[in-house]
Amino acid sequence: MRRPSEIFQQKIWPAYEEYLAHPGDKRLATVLAGALNNQLEWTFKYYKAADLSRLCGASGLQQFREIIYRLCPDLSMMKDLADADKHRVLRPDARRRLFYSSQALYVKRECGLWVNGYEKPFQPAATTAVEFWKKWSD
Repeated sequence: MRRPSEIFQQKIWPAYEEYLAHPGDKRLATVLAGALNNQLEWTFKYYKAADLSRLCGASGLQQFREIIYRLCPDLSMMKDLADADKHRVLRPDARRRLFYSSQALYVKRECGLWVNGYEKPFQPAATTAVEFWKKWSD
């Protein structure tokens, strides 16, 4: 089984570099969001098999997600963006029942891509999430 740092180097870092080269590209933003989201599950599976002490006390994937989202809230947005791409709808806050078509996830603005539903720019959130996984030690 590959270590989280190996997957980071193979999946997240190349997606991040490609996005930074074309920061207005919605497809590349979605690819990066997907890679960041998948890293959480890969990390959980790795530690479940290799070192249970690294799961921060979580007994399952959902509990691990909640712990990680508290450590890096921007990863929650990346999950929602990846999920919206898969299911064609973004629901950032189920209590408000706001839905956005996956075609309307991003709007190009002067600051780059803006994430509807979160009302914030994509790039700073993505950079925070990339840095979180970059610093995560095996």
